[in-house]
Amino acid sequence: MVIWAPFLIGVACGVFPPAIIWSFGEKIATATGFNSKANTDTHITVHVAETQPQISGPLREICTLQSRMYTMKPTHEPETLFERLDLDPTAAPFVPESEWLRLGSVLNGQATDAITLQWAIQKNRLMGHNVEEEDRLLDAVAGMLLDRNLASVYMSMVLPKVQDVHGQARLDAFKTICTTSWMAGAGKEKNDEL
Repeated sequence: MVIWAPFLIGVACGVFPPAIIWSFGEKIATATGFNSKANTDTHITVHVAETQPQISGPLREICTLQSRMYTMKPTHEPETLFERLDLDPTAAPFVPESEWLRLGSVLNGQATDAITLQWAIQKNRLMGHNVEEEDRLLDAVAGMLLDRNLASVYMSMVLPKVQDVHGQARLDAFKTICTTSWMAGAGKEKNDEL
């Protein structure tokens, strides 16, 4: 037990590199008789899965919404939140970015009005159609852009990396930004049509 405790603490805290864990794992497998290829493959897979970067907070919310939007239309390039509402983030009232995101500023009020107006126009377009999921996504897009914290993260961490790229490059950019949170239609992607 004396040998196990420091080793387990080192593994849990990430002190030991994968090579040491692998070497020690082989010794344990040999000693216990569980020295099969399947067991060592499982050990490697579990370790790799535990070391993949995880995102959280506002960026995770943004990535989840972007992924849902792409899943609705996987044959098209992923839309930005602004494109979904037919808004231009490089024009007034969204420029300068720091001003429209500041609560109480004139541009913040104008941006809120523009987002709300475009949301209402899109909602009106959906009226009478059986498009419940698209309707929910539209609400989520408007809500995200109206939330200063989420909009700020979107403007600084997402939009600059996807706005000027198109097709497969935009899809790849979203996947890079969102890492493990990108769940867009696993197996349903039709990249050749982008």
